[in-house]
Amino acid sequence: MEQEEYKSEKINWSYIEFIDNQDMLDLIEKKPIGIIALLDEACMFPKSTHATFASKMFRNLSSHPRLEKTKFSETDFTISHYAGKVTYQTDSFLEKNRDYIVAEHCNLLSSSRCSLVSGLFSSLPEESLRSSYKFSSVASRFKQQLQALMETLSSTEPHYVRCVKPNSVNRPQLFENQSVLHQLRCGGVLEAVRISLAGYPTRRTYAEFVDRFGVLVPELMFGSHDERALTEAVLEKMKLGNFQLGRNKVFLRAGQIAILDVRRAEVLDNAARRIQSCFRTFAARKEFVKTKKASISIQAYCRGCFARKIYKIRRETAAAIILQKYARRLLLQRNYHEACSAALLIQSCIRGFIARRYFSAIREQKAALVIQSFWRKRKVAMLFQHYKQATIAIQCAWRQKLARRELRKLRMTANEAGALREAKNKLEKKLDDLTLRLTLERRMRAAGEETKLVEISKRDKIIETLSAECAAAKLSARSEHDKNLILQRQLDDSLREISMLRSNKILKAEEENENSNLKNIVESLSEKNSLLENELSTARKNSDDTMEKLKDVEGKCTRLQQNLDKLQEKLTNLENENHVLRQKAFSITPKPLPEVLSFMLTLIFMPCICHTAILVPAPLFFLSDICNEIF
Repeated sequence: MEQEEYKSEKINWSYIEFIDNQDMLDLIEKKPIGIIALLDEACMFPKSTHATFASKMFRNLSSHPRLEKTKFSETDFTISHYAGKVTYQTDSFLEKNRDYIVAEHCNLLSSSRCSLVSGLFSSLPEESLRSSYKFSSVASRFKQQLQALMETLSSTEPHYVRCVKPNSVNRPQLFENQSVLHQLRCGGVLEAVRISLAGYPTRRTYAEFVDRFGVLVPELMFGSHDERALTEAVLEKMKLGNFQLGRNKVFLRAGQIAILDVRRAEVLDNAARRIQSCFRTFAARKEFVKTKKASISIQAYCRGCFARKIYKIRRETAAAIILQKYARRLLLQRNYHEACSAALLIQSCIRGFIARRYFSAIREQKAALVIQSFWRKRKVAMLFQHYKQATIAIQCAWRQKLARRELRKLRMTANEAGALREAKNKLEKKLDDLTLRLTLERRMRAAGEETKLVEISKRDKIIETLSAECAAAKLSARSEHDKNLILQRQLDDSLREISMLRSNKILKAEEENENSNLKNIVESLSEKNSLLENELSTARKNSDDTMEKLKDVEGKCTRLQQNLDKLQEKLTNLENENHVLRQKAFSITPKPLPEVLSFMLTLIFMPCICHTAILVPAPLFFLSDICNEIF
């Protein structure tokens, strides 16, 4: 069959002779004179025997070269098989070939509940059921089975397995070389191997070959190419020479297809590796992306946890800072309130001390003013009496002057010198008195100021600051004092020219009296100071009362400031009136003495008025008015 296929495909092939068993097959199964056909025919006749079967077989097949009749038996025959001659005995051929099967029996046994019995007697075909009388032998059924097997083999691509018996005694681990070689020769294995080696055992159609080995030439798989050309290109690329190209198939020597399979396996392995690498790359990339996403998610979660933790810490820190801030604020507020209360207490004590000091100073000043007022009253009364006596004397003298004017006219020359001397002496006496009193007053004021300055310097060591209102009052008083000093200097300059010698004795006496008086005043002031210190020690315990007193003192300061302003206004008014009076006095020529007296009195008592800030100059101007009215 292979050689016929080679011939039909028109390939270069030298025909190889081999033993053919077709005549043997015709002897056994060919109709109508084959051995099986003659056996079936003999079995159909009930009177036939094995002798009749043998004689009929020898009669019809005596000329066949494969069949021989034995010499010593009429019923035996010999067939020359491929492996050798085999003698058969026809005894019991007919009985063994007959197979009478009743359909009812077969149906009964096939319907058995036992699987083994029902499997042995399967259901008969419909033809046997329809014609139960038709003859059916074992040989015919065997022939049918062989035909069915051949049809199956021809429709498929079978692979045969040769079964070789290693020994004749059926023992393991025993191999008979001659027996095995005889079996191989009898089975035609050696001839088949020789034909396979000489021929082309591997054959494929071009479509199958290209479909299987087209991967070896991937550059030619795209486009329209002939399958024969593709097959030839594959074989040339693989550098194979033991092949033949037929009309529809390609024929390959033994081992060539293995080379192609190896190369194809390599290509497929490489492609598989590449696919696997790509798939691994894809899987690794997918796993990497998945891992990356998971790591990003984990990182995001971790960052979120860290961020939440940091946020919690920061929130707690901010809350702690806020709590610390409020705690510090409360502590500072508490300390501040304590400091404020302490400062208020200290301030209240200091203000109380200042107020008490100021109150004591004011009280001392009031006492001094009272003393000064009584002293000035007494002094003014004495001056008034003196001036009254002087005015009476002056009036008497003036009346005498008026009465004796006529006499004076007569005695003008004689009396002018005496009158002038007397007037001059009187004026000198009056000026001496005035200068003495002025110096005494100035010394008393200086002594009082020195004592006050000593006391103030001692007390200023305890308290350094006073209220703004008192400072303003002092500044205004100092300014007035400076003005008074200027006036005093002017008065001193004017008095130095008038009096030089007569005032010494009178001044000494008056100074002694004034010193004694001032000593008494100083002693009383020291006693008052001790009393005030005792009051200060007791007043520190009553700060609330001192605050009220301080308010009262501040009100008094304001009232004193207002009084000071009023006094300044009145002083200006008095100065204006004094100026007017001076002009009037200068305008009246016959009245020089009252003008001089009023001017001197205002100059004497003006510093005391400005220093004590009390409205005192009314008696002076009253005296001046009296003098003006008299003269």
